[in-house]
Amino acid sequence: MRAIVLAFLVLGFAAPSYAGFPLLSGTWEGSISCKTQDADGKGGFKVDVTLLVYQATLDGPLVVNASGGSIPYFSGTVIPTATGQGSGALISCGTSAATTPGADNVLETFDYKLDRSGEGGTLKITGGAQVTNGSELALCKGTFRRTSAITPKVVACEDL
Repeated sequence: MRAIVLAFLVLGFAAPSYAGFPLLSGTWEGSISCKTQDADGKGGFKVDVTLLVYQATLDGPLVVNASGGSIPYFSGTVIPTATGQGSGALISCGTSAATTPGADNVLETFDYKLDRSGEGGTLKITGGAQVTNGSELALCKGTFRRTSAITPKVVACEDL
């Protein structure tokens, strides 16, 4: 019986606990830089971007509205860890596997780290691909800092 109780205690301590960890919701300020390739050759750009992020639950979906860039609406998901860090992915609204010329397809992956206060944090786009079918490819990275943890009003892909 002691072994069973001990096993439950050990499992209880080993299981991750997410209680008290803040969500990604808030306003994030930063920039994205991309290396591009099109019919004219290689190029690149950097743009300042504000992200308005809504996250309903710790492992729940994300809704992200971006201003300053050319693609404003995203949805996504996160994979949190017990240390206030995690990874996630965002896909732009309207992205598909279609090969229609001129269609924009965007997928961004990111890592994040939040402080326990729920006020600060960093978000780094670690791999982003933007493809305009038949004309351009961009590979992007970005860094953001949370400037407000107040949940913003955002527009979800379903509402467009």
